[in-house]
Amino acid sequence: MDQIQEMTSFLTVAEAESFVRAATKLKISTSAVSKYVASLENRLAVKLLHRTTRRVSLTDIGRAYYERCKLILSDLAEADAGVRQETSVAQGLLRVGVPMSFGITFLGSVIAEYLSQNPKVRVEVELTDRVMDPVQEGLDIVLRITSQLQPLDWIATKIAPIPRVLCAAPTYFKNRKKPVAPGDLKSHDCLVYSLSQNSRSWSFFRAEKRFDVPVNAILTANNSLLLRNALLAGSGIALIPRYLVSEDITKAKLVPLLQNYSVGSHDLYAIYP
Repeated sequence: MDQIQEMTSFLTVAEAESFVRAATKLKISTSAVSKYVASLENRLAVKLLHRTTRRVSLTDIGRAYYERCKLILSDLAEADAGVRQETSVAQGLLRVGVPMSFGITFLGSVIAEYLSQNPKVRVEVELTDRVMDPVQEGLDIVLRITSQLQPLDWIATKIAPIPRVLCAAPTYFKNRKKPVAPGDLKSHDCLVYSLSQNSRSWSFFRAEKRFDVPVNAILTANNSLLLRNALLAGSGIALIPRYLVSEDITKAKLVPLLQNYSVGSHDLYAIYP
């Protein structure tokens, strides 16, 4: 039987001088209170309470045991309260792994707001485009952008879609024709993100049909910010996250291509042990 429950029942009966009033206070049945106290007395092989039809009182040894129980249960309640207070406020070091371009673009202001709301927390950010294992690398959480999340031994929560867009600078088309179908890309210079799941070809979708097009990669890089800079310089065509170039498209520094085709969306996941 639960020793803490036994001690709590005994203490409550001693203070209420009644099994009935103790049961009311503990919100359990009178028989349950009686059972707990009887179990405690049997385990200790002593009589802790005098019982009469009118009142309940402590024996001499019961009075001494009552004082010890009161201290023990008070210390236990204080320990519980201390833990609750510690865990009610976020504190300590939060280590986060983030894709580089996404982190640079979005997370600075987000982390600043988080730190202002949680002044006892310190944040350490690992910016990298490689696939990170939160357990092996001692990270609390990893943000990952992917078109297909492989089976994991961790928890993965989808946060948001990350749309992509095929685009190029107007200057790139000074002496070239714009592609009107995916197959036209074979004759164009392409800027390719090397860590994508298929960096040698791009996939397009239209009317439930899929078109896989091999690309002529004149520049391959493992960072999308570098590819954006090359795009703006007119070096070629890139399939790139829209969040990196939406403002450039609005300002006509870049033009979207093959808008009658879908290029599929990646998703942002939060991954943690």
